[in-house]
Amino acid sequence: MSAKKLKLIGSFAVILGLAFAVSCKGFFVNPTVSSITVGPSNVNIPVGSTQQMAATATFSDSSTGDVTSKSGITWQSSDGTIATVTNTGVVKGVAAGTPTITAQLGTVSGQTTVNITLTNVTSIVVTPTTSNIQSNGGTATFQAMANVAKLGQDEVAAANGPAMSKADFKAAVRQKLAEKSPN
Repeated sequence: MSAKKLKLIGSFAVILGLAFAVSCKGFFVNPTVSSITVGPSNVNIPVGSTQQMAATATFSDSSTGDVTSKSGITWQSSDGTIATVTNTGVVKGVAAGTPTITAQLGTVSGQTTVNITLTNVTSIVVTPTTSNIQSNGGTATFQAMANVAKLGQDEVAAANGPAMSKADFKAAVRQKLAEKSPN
């Protein structure tokens, strides 16, 4: 083979290699996280129970992937007195309420709310059981405690003010239970 043909083949190979490299721009670059979606959203979790959350990342190349347990992801509850969350995304209900659960990977985060409910109330104890109230504006303080299965008691209502009938106090307790147990 002549030197001229070798130069021509060499030049062609270089041009072909450059064309291939330019056409593959971005091919060897890892996509970055654009957004994170946390779910399930608005799930009801009874006090004392747990729920596995999931974090799904959308990447710069429009692909998606589960990053729930990916190295570097952090999980956080907006209120640890209502719900806790582990570093693997397991939420545990502590007290009735609606905290926000956040998953963050690098500088990108996503969040959702969960409803921690008192669905496992076995009874309600009102104390004191009796009270002497003075006429003409006397007051008494009552407290209602919900017995929650396997957990003990959680305060659900307190009444302090003008005397109220037993029926009115029961209605107040039902109202407080409804407020603490979002549906």
